[in-house]
Amino acid sequence: MERLKNLNVLIVDDSATALFSLKLSLKKTLNEENIYTAEGYDEALDILNNKEIDVAIVDLEMPTKSNGVDLIVDMKKDEKMKNIPVIVVTGTEANSLLSASLGEMTTSYLHKPVEEAEIQAALLNSIKVSL
Repeated sequence: MERLKNLNVLIVDDSATALFSLKLSLKKTLNEENIYTAEGYDEALDILNNKEIDVAIVDLEMPTKSNGVDLIVDMKKDEKMKNIPVIVVTGTEANSLLSASLGEMTTSYLHKPVEEAEIQAALLNSIKVSL
């Protein structure tokens, strides 16, 4: 997992518990200073515009006006962000159809709770896709 150590990863989720859990899993693989977290669309966009993010992990459902789907679609429209691989995480089965409709905009789809091995495999897949 040495290849993943220096990846800059953004986790976007409105749940503080989910952010903590994902960050804890990622700290076993990545340098902690390379892990960024955002609780919503606006905060995520700010980080994406000001940091060099290699992979984004995005929850689809957020209670704000703009959700994870909006973020992914807007990222893919933006010249600076369009090539950032996106891993979708969600807590509901209903989102599997929505995730499937995002198609080529995402590299992986994970259902919460996410296991450490799942997130590592998704990160490896994401960096292979972006090469």
